Amino acid sequence: MTRPRPLQLREATPHIWFTTPAKGEAYDFAVEVRCDWTAGVTSAERSRPELLRRYQQEVGEKVLAIVRPLARSHPPYLPASVEREAAPLLGEGVRVAEGSVVCFPDIQVTVTDEVKQLLRTSWAAHVTSAAGHVIST
Repeated sequence: MTRPRPLQLREATPHIWFTTPAKGEAYDFAVEVRCDWTAGVTSAERSRPELLRRYQQEVGEKVLAIVRPLARSHPPYLPASVEREAAPLLGEGVRVAEGSVVCFPDIQVTVTDEVKQLLRTSWAAHVTSAAGHVIST
């Protein structure tokens, strides 16, 4: 009997979300991970999206293990710097199932609502001061 030929399966799954401490441990970053999955599957498995969903937790844990130490070296108001540093580390994908399933993660690191409010207050003072300076000149 001939063995089924593997096919490439691409499937969208729910996003992975987590928070992780920023530098100083007082505030967190919010992290969203979207996966573009690739897996060698047979034609019979192609219609089974749950095939990839079962690996989602494992991928989340692996991404967290990479992102968490990076986040702790960045202040809580610089999420883009965490993204830039993490991108090359995740570029080859996250392999699970002995390497037969790969998630190519797209991560988005953002400030939490608490940090966003602090930034708004800070920027409001800055804008008010700058506007006052422009008006007086």
